[in-house]
Order: sequence, then structure tokens, then C-alpha cells
Amino acid sequence: KVGLIRPFLTPVVFLGAVTAYLAWNVPFGPLTWVFLIVNGFLIGGSVPLIMSLPMLLPEIGPVYAGSAGGILSTLQMAGAFILSSYVIMPLAGENVDRVFLYIGLGYLIYALITIFLPELGSKARTKNSGLSM
Repeated sequence: KVGLIRPFLTPVVFLGAVTAYLAWNVPFGPLTWVFLIVNGFLIGGSVPLIMSLPMLLPEIGPVYAGSAGGILSTLQMAGAFILSSYVIMPLAGENVDRVFLYIGLGYLIYALITIFLPELGSKARTKNSGLSM
């Protein structure tokens, strides 16, 4: 509805990083659940936008969208396994607080990456194609 992806995606992922960290660090109670639920909506709402970006790229488009989506999903799952098993857990050791700190840092890196993505929303595509609505 907004027509621009990046101005929506970057703050959503940044707030996801904050809520992930706060969910673990507030005293356990109702606020913990609020932060966890909000975090789920924020991060869960960003993934479909990222997954749709390859199809919106003019170089890939609908012709190669299936292949690009498969590669993206493979890298996403491999990264989730490798980063959590071989990077985050060894760095955190037995300190669970550090696990959530590193998860929040991962979301911050995700937010920083979204800043540098090309704008591919419907308003940007309309502006670039010379068509006006």
C-alpha cells in the first residue's frame, strides 16, 4: 500500500532488533510476552518483502524468480544453521544473555543491509518507467 519498501523495511527490522533484546532483558512477566509477540510480527513481516525482492529486480524478473527464490531460501536456511551453530553459540558460551544480544546484533546488521537495497516498491517502479498513475 505504501509503494516504497525500504522506508518501511529498515525501521521495522531495527525495531525488531530492539524488541528481541528487550524481550530477554526485561524482568519476566507480561512485558516479556508483549516484546516477543511484537518481535514476531516485526521480523515475520520483513521476510516476505525480502523474499520478493529478486522478482522485482529487472535483471531477474518473473522469468528467473523461481531460481532466485530457491537460491535465496537455500542461503537463508544455511545461514540460519551455520550462524547459530558455529558463530553465535560458541561466542556466547553458556551465557544465554549473550545469545539474545547476538540475535539483536544480527537484526541490526539486517537493518543496515536494508538501507543499501535498491528501492523496488511500486512507486519507485512507476517513477522509473515514466508512467504516472
